[in-house]
This record gives sequence, structure tokens and C-alpha cells, in this order.
Amino acid sequence: MAYTPVSGTNGRIYIKGTLTVLAGMYKWTLKKATKAVTYLHFESPSDSDNNYWEQQLQGGSSGDLSFEGYIDTASASATDSGSPGLRNGLMVTMSLVLVKGTPWGFNEVLAQILDYEVSSDITSDKPATYKATAKTSGIVGSTTTVVG
Repeated sequence: MAYTPVSGTNGRIYIKGTLTVLAGMYKWTLKKATKAVTYLHFESPSDSDNNYWEQQLQGGSSGDLSFEGYIDTASASATDSGSPGLRNGLMVTMSLVLVKGTPWGFNEVLAQILDYEVSSDITSDKPATYKATAKTSGIVGSTTTVVG
């Protein structure tokens, strides 16, 4: 069986409901998780030591994002001070690209920014950067063609 790795970990952050770009990303991580709701009842299985073993139901699912990018300082589209600019509490739509040529990845992921950090290193030749985390809102679908 042939193995085809994917590459290109970039993406864009948009104002919710528009294609107005707030920031680009050079690195992102998406974690999808489903909670287990455990329970015991009178027919729960037990082992030879009389330990009762929990059973589980499928609980709610959620997604956590962490992402990084370069600070855009152009006055009209400044990452930090533009209108509206990245900030805590902002609801955004994100395109998370796995393959740049297609483009293919997670499209229109709705998320709320939970924390936002900016950094700069004057000894480096690289521009200032930001790091942020967000919590998804609604369904995070499977990978598909990315629009925008």
C-alpha cells in the first residue's frame, strides 16, 4: 500500500460569517475529543474480586485549537490592532489547510479565541509572532476542499 504524506500547515482566520481575513497562520493543531459518560447500575459487570466495572455512553464532542502566525502590521489589516483584530473572546471562522495545492483540510471551523499572546525577538531577523488557543463551536466536520 502506497503512503502519501500531507504537508503545508497553513491557514487563515476570518471574521465570523465573512471572508475578511484577520490573520494568517504558519502552524496549527486541532484536537477533536468525545467525552465518555460513565455509569454503574445493578447489572454492571463484576470480576472475580467483586470489582464493578463502569459502562459508558457517548457524551458530547468538542474541539480545541492552538495556532501561531506572523503579526501583520499593515494599518488596514493589522493582526492585533486592525478592525476587529485578533482578541480574546472573538468568534472567528478558520480555514485549516493540510494540502496547499488542492487546497484540502478543515473548512470554515467556527471557534472562539480563548487566549492570545504576542511576542517579538529583536535579535532575530523574523517578524513578530502571535500564539492563540480557541474552542470550536458547533460541528467540526471531516477534511474537505477548503474555500477562501
